[in-house]
Amino acid sequence: PVGVVTDSSCDLPDPVVRAHGMGVVPLLLVDGDDVLLDRVEISAEEFHRKLGTAEALPTTSQPPPGTFVEAFREAS
Repeated sequence: PVGVVTDSSCDLPDPVVRAHGMGVVPLLLVDGDDVLLDRVEISAEEFHRKLGTAEALPTTSQPPPGTFVEAFREAS
């Protein structure tokens, strides 16, 4: 068997992820002092709304390496 792990920047639809049993590691979305997990604590739609109304644009950051290690273990 082959396991597929990606990060949430690929923006795959949830039905595709579920149908193929893929692992998706969430990016970190930084909005001021708030750090949210992409697709876990904030949806793409919510993030895009923030982009249109925020005084300072939210940014993204890479997930911690340990998050990928855990996802790889779950996929194996």
